[in-house]
Amino acid sequence: MRDAAELEKRGVPAIVFANDVFKPMMYGTAELLGLPASYVDAHVVFFPHPTSNLTREQIYALIDGKIDQIVAAVDGAAAKT
Repeated sequence: MRDAAELEKRGVPAIVFANDVFKPMMYGTAELLGLPASYVDAHVVFFPHPTSNLTREQIYALIDGKIDQIVAAVDGAAAKT
């Protein structure tokens, strides 16, 4: 998330994909970086844990299920630049 925030400071829209078990860490990191919790809400797309054992097709299905959120996050990030 630190990299995404730095990219955005430089005018590059960015979002983060993370497993849901890292949700508390994402909010904690945002706080440490001086970002509001709303940054996580708008820029981080969470996926169920674990994902490392999923097939390509299962990963595609996860992404398909989140595509509206992904597009909204990218649009929101792009609107800030």
